[in-house]
Amino acid sequence: MNRREFLKRGVIAGVVAAFSPEAFASALAQGQGRKTLVLGGSAFALGYALSHPNETVVLERGILLAPEFSATGDYAEPGAAKSPLGRELLAALEKCGLLRDGKVELPPLADFMSEFFAAHGGRAFLNAELVSVETPRRGSFRLGIFGSAYTGVKTFTVDSFLDTTPTGWRDLGADAVKAKVFRAITDRGAFAAELPADADWHRARIALHEEFARRGDGARILAEANGFEYSYGGAKVERKTSAGFVWKPSAQYSTLLDAFEEGVAWNTMS
Repeated sequence: MNRREFLKRGVIAGVVAAFSPEAFASALAQGQGRKTLVLGGSAFALGYALSHPNETVVLERGILLAPEFSATGDYAEPGAAKSPLGRELLAALEKCGLLRDGKVELPPLADFMSEFFAAHGGRAFLNAELVSVETPRRGSFRLGIFGSAYTGVKTFTVDSFLDTTPTGWRDLGADAVKAKVFRAITDRGAFAAELPADADWHRARIALHEEFARRGDGARILAEANGFEYSYGGAKVERKTSAGFVWKPSAQYSTLLDAFEEGVAWNTMS
């Protein structure tokens, strides 16, 4: 199944679909107890959501899950499984043939993660932007969300809010990023350009092609990555913001399973 067909189908055992206000409100209304919105469809977010399936909804601005790995264009080791969920994820990667010489085939990883997440009861909404965060009363968050297929901003209230995006909502954590890497896939393998922390897409593409031209080995660029790799200087990052929510970037972890397992284990929503 390709991504377009998957998004059209929308529902397997859980929900992984393009954002709609009605479906999102329905997901928040299901079940009893507190509801948490996790921003960013990261590996950390998916691990957290699957370990708290009845109370968690994930919101991703793009159409890829685990984009901090699946969008980078590299082949990387999957990491070590620690929990039953993590072991099941690793076994499923092996069964699907997405491990080659001990490394994950990243281009199809986003679709695999969508299938795995939904089949385990996860709920994620894609292609939507968080545009406002308010705290109308202690212990709650009012969030304004814009979905590209819908007109206007829709408002929803949740009990907890966790941000797992690389630089945080409105770049609140951009200062924590120390460097970036931008990759291309060539007919001779992956090629990477190291970038300063503040490099945007325009600068990244110029740097990539300039560095590639300097190499001059006759290779051809077949595709560019859809995302950066981020470096945070080795220190683990977790910040509680002035608005009361936590920013914990999934991109700080070196492997898919490291991030996923940290999400599974993390349960502090103070």
